Amino acid sequence: MDNRHTNPLQKDNSWDLLIPKLKIFRFLMIIIIAFGLLNLAAIFARFLPDFPMRDFFIIRFNINHEKSFPTLFSVFILQVCSLLLAFISYLVKVQKDKFLRHWQGLSLIFLFLSVDEALSFHERLIEPIRNLTGVSGFFHFAWVIPAMILLIAF
Repeated sequence: MDNRHTNPLQKDNSWDLLIPKLKIFRFLMIIIIAFGLLNLAAIFARFLPDFPMRDFFIIRFNINHEKSFPTLFSVFILQVCSLLLAFISYLVKVQKDKFLRHWQGLSLIFLFLSVDEALSFHERLIEPIRNLTGVSGFFHFAWVIPAMILLIAF
């Protein structure tokens, strides 16, 4: 039987001392709640009389807009996930674990997701796919069609 672990951090708990998980969780929750509240403020600001920087505030804090601060935060978090998965794949490689390709694949997937979020590839696919297939209704956001095909393929 193979004694190699599938979890590269499972052999010792020294990482628990280096990674303050609860502090990171709280910090991320504060950011998420702040973006949620700022999003609500941006929505309500649309109905207020014009004031300096109103349009900038609405566009930059509305979570439905691309190139907003919440979008940049998502890009950052996805990139951090990709880097962490790359680090885990390095640890797995050092331990000669059989799941090396899985960790590397996850790292690449998260890197692709961060690039897609930053450059809005999926948004650019909506019109061409909608025109090509003539879908509507449930498939209003037509980029889900190639995404479902990729999910099924993998």
